[in-house]
Amino acid sequence: MVSHILNQMVLSYREASNNIVLNTKWCLLTIVMTMAIEHHLFIRTTSS
Repeated sequence: MVSHILNQMVLSYREASNNIVLNTKWCLLTIVMTMAIEHHLFIRTTSS
């Protein structure tokens, strides 16, 4: 069971290192989207 999880982690790490540019792009996009949503919610809660 543990070895299976470790294998999955190694595989996903290999994929991540292969697609590091793509992953970085998605990571930044996710952060920006999260910040925008939080900012939007913050404005809505403070204005009402």
